[in-house]
Amino acid sequence: MRIPRLPGSPAFNRLMRRLAVPLGLMALMIPLIAAPVQAMTDLAGKIVAASTTRRIISLSPASTEILFAIGAGAQVVGVSDFCNYPPAATERPRVGGVMTLNLEKTLSLRPDLVITTDGNPRLYDRLDRLSQAQIVQLSSVTLASIATNIMDLGRITGREEQAQRLAKQVRRGIQETIERASKREKKPKVFYMVWGEPLITAGPGSYLDDLIRTAGGENAVGRLSTGNPYPPYSWEALIAADPDVILAPRHLQPTLDKLRRTQKGLKAVRSGRIMLLDDDRVSRPGPRVLEALEEVSKAIAP
Repeated sequence: MRIPRLPGSPAFNRLMRRLAVPLGLMALMIPLIAAPVQAMTDLAGKIVAASTTRRIISLSPASTEILFAIGAGAQVVGVSDFCNYPPAATERPRVGGVMTLNLEKTLSLRPDLVITTDGNPRLYDRLDRLSQAQIVQLSSVTLASIATNIMDLGRITGREEQAQRLAKQVRRGIQETIERASKREKKPKVFYMVWGEPLITAGPGSYLDDLIRTAGGENAVGRLSTGNPYPPYSWEALIAADPDVILAPRHLQPTLDKLRRTQKGLKAVRSGRIMLLDDDRVSRPGPRVLEALEEVSKAIAP
């Protein structure tokens, strides 16, 4: 199996374009900005008032799911190319993605709020000059941030009551998962394969790392100190780590099939504990997080 190429290669760039919006993985290059619960602000530091958010464009699939879950779907006038859930979201005009935004299409929808999860400063500057839209960048690096984002979006859309119910359900479900996981005698060592070529994993400080640990697992690369939440990894290092469980999104099945054929000595291969997960549900820090936790918990259970 091949050693991963360094960031900057065509393969790595394709990976970043694919994952930037669904996962917020561009955080490995650009820090995320957390929005305060009581006073959500845009990138210019101005408070976003509920009375001004009637036409929303969501460039984040997770935010799109939240908006529809709290009953604010009617206020969504445009979505990214990656927003495919709930089904109603697919009926909204598509405007590209964070790194491939169709500015003309975006402006034609006359948004007063654009929601994103990572940075594209030059694009934001153009939007600011050409429209009156406020641009809000949500933090999505922990499970705890999900309830915060739900409450923030509920406030600015006038759906506070629905948001409070959903946030409470999310917090309760996460706590229940933590309590169940605490009763396990042993935490399985889990490797999450974000991408296969080049090999990319979920390191400390990433959303997927938090998901694994909350579900009761130990991240097999949890001691990496690269400062990169989703670092390139080597096949040699994976073999040396010899995790109990290997998790990956379903589209990486060919890579995992190859791993099974060529690395039969790996503990996860011998025990048949190489699991494919639903790409969108597991990777999106949104209202389906409890389903994601359930899926991961089952996958890593002894």
